[in-house]
Amino acid sequence: RHLQTDPARPTGQVTVTFEDGEPAYDIVADCAYDNIDPVPAEPCELLYHGSLAARAATSAATLKLLRAAGPRRVFIDVNLRPPWWQPAVVQDLLAGADWVKLNSDELAILSGNPATTETGRAFLQHYGLRGLLVTQGARGAQLLLADGESLQVAPRPGTEVVDTVGAGDAFTAVMLLGLLQEWPLPLLLARAQQFAAAVVGRRGATVDQQDFYRTFTRQWQLAE
Repeated sequence: RHLQTDPARPTGQVTVTFEDGEPAYDIVADCAYDNIDPVPAEPCELLYHGSLAARAATSAATLKLLRAAGPRRVFIDVNLRPPWWQPAVVQDLLAGADWVKLNSDELAILSGNPATTETGRAFLQHYGLRGLLVTQGARGAQLLLADGESLQVAPRPGTEVVDTVGAGDAFTAVMLLGLLQEWPLPLLLARAQQFAAAVVGRRGATVDQQDFYRTFTRQWQLAE
């Protein structure tokens, strides 16, 4: 019902290469997610999307309709991948968001200032966000909240790193789950970091073994 297919275009594809241990992304143009047709919008608890969803006109227009339908919360995952982003487009998306996730480099680029806690707070206040999640690589992540609270989570010492691709998405997936399940924020962050740490210990952005995921759903007492 909620899955749209495009027989004329491929599923989104990204080629990832590494230079000095840092990933570089070649994101293929004109994929299926660039051409999402407008659909009847229904109210929902949370609308999650990446900033890349607005890089093409068709999907950008559909996204605008979905956001106008009045989801209770909008969560944006910022991805500043040249040449697929424009400052004005990203700023417009941020202006209608409740929760934003980006990395420290992206915070510095969008704010024009070093990625400090003070910069993050100013960014959060400027866009009227409920929360701003700043991922910080090996240092973990920081969550800044509208009430002034700041939460920090760091990887456990001795975490084995095999492949960092997919770590941010893994962290975000558990954060979304925690928001919908209404977990306390410190618990949410701890579980998100735990899951991301497990993902970086595997080769590839995703794991195709269901037992890998069941370990967490059972530990967190989630219905399967």
